[in-house]
Amino acid sequence: MKQLLVIFFSLVTTIMWSQKATVHVFGFTNSTCEQIKDNYQLRTRIISKSFTNGILTVQIGDMAICCATFLPSATLKNGILNLDFEETGTICECYCCYEFLYQIKGADDQVKITFRNKEIEFSTEKFKTFPITYKMFKGDTINYTDKYGLRQGVWASPKDSLMTKEYFEFKDDIVKRRVRLYPSGNIKDEISRERFILYFDGKPANEFWDNNQLIVYYESGQKKKECYNGNRDQYNSYDKGTCKEWNEQGELIYEGVYRK
Repeated sequence: MKQLLVIFFSLVTTIMWSQKATVHVFGFTNSTCEQIKDNYQLRTRIISKSFTNGILTVQIGDMAICCATFLPSATLKNGILNLDFEETGTICECYCCYEFLYQIKGADDQVKITFRNKEIEFSTEKFKTFPITYKMFKGDTINYTDKYGLRQGVWASPKDSLMTKEYFEFKDDIVKRRVRLYPSGNIKDEISRERFILYFDGKPANEFWDNNQLIVYYESGQKKKECYNGNRDQYNSYDKGTCKEWNEQGELIYEGVYRK
């Protein structure tokens, strides 16, 4: 009977421990808000993990609401350590990239970690990654997509034109230049874009891209027209800038406002 009681209490103790063990958030800090344009590209990940003097330290990268104050929590159940936080205080209508540093007592270095009740991976990559893709055209690389899924370099449009009519140049998935071609393959005209930032009270308030440069060529390759707008306000398109025009001999024949 006594042996049965010992076995019974041992089983109860084991079950209670396997269900939920006591852990304590010994320390917690979060980085400052880092605003990123494409938040959906961020990877929720464990950046680093270490165990020293009975304290498990875990650094996690994730996205959270701007301006919030974070209250950390940790639970250990069935050998799984779940880290979480509550967003309190003033809540803004935006999201930021954060790094959260947890220091935990009551868990060892071998424990499995989840974050906000979801699986989480260990990765040094801040953004989601994908297979690199590209095509070859006359020995040159075109239609290149980098490991972050962003278009880079020269892209034919449409894809089956193989750059016989026009192509685009990308930088981090943003069109920087559009080029149209003569049947001979020489450039007919090109439109380039620049990044503009509007400021309010001396601080960046809005960012946008505008088509602020146009260059037109004769089929010989001689420049025919060039228009450029270097303003730093909301009117940055090339047709609001200054233009120059040349004849086929390269002589300047006009300088002034944009004209078709």
